[in-house]
Amino acid sequence: MEEDRREFLKKFALLSSTSLMIVGCPNAVYGPPPTNEQKNIIIYYKDSNGNLVSLHQKENIPLNLTIVVKFPNKMSSETKNNIHLLDKKEELISCNKKWKTEYILELQPIKNSIEYNSDYKLTINTAIQDKSGNLLTQNEYAFVAEFKTTKDR
Repeated sequence: MEEDRREFLKKFALLSSTSLMIVGCPNAVYGPPPTNEQKNIIIYYKDSNGNLVSLHQKENIPLNLTIVVKFPNKMSSETKNNIHLLDKKEELISCNKKWKTEYILELQPIKNSIEYNSDYKLTINTAIQDKSGNLLTQNEYAFVAEFKTTKDR
C-alpha cells in the first residue's frame, strides 16, 4: 500500500505543471475517510445501580432485567415490533416495550417469563426502519445479543 502511494505521488509530481505540496494528514493522499451511513445499534442492560452495561455475550444477567436498545437514527415507532427476545428453544419471550426517546427503546420481560441460569438472545431483524424509511440492517438478524441469566442479587 505504501509503495503504491509513493508511485502515485511520483507520477502526479511529474504530470503536474505546478508545485506539489504534501501535507502531513491522511486526507492529502487518500482523500476523506469513507462515510458509513449505517451506524451501530448498541444493546445494553441496566445493572442494579441503573448503569448501562453491554449485553452481548454476558453471563450472570439478573432476572429483573431491563434491556436498552440505542439506535443511530430516529426510529419508526413500528421498529419495536421487529425486536424479539427468544429463549434457547427460539421461543418468543413476552416483553413490555417502551420508547424512551426516538432513539432509545426499553424492553422488560414480563415477570416470571425468564428463568435463571438460562440462555437468551435479543434479535433485531431486517425490517427495522428509521423515520425516513431507510432500512438499517442487511442480514436476516443483523443484530443479536446473547446472554445468560442468574438469580437476582
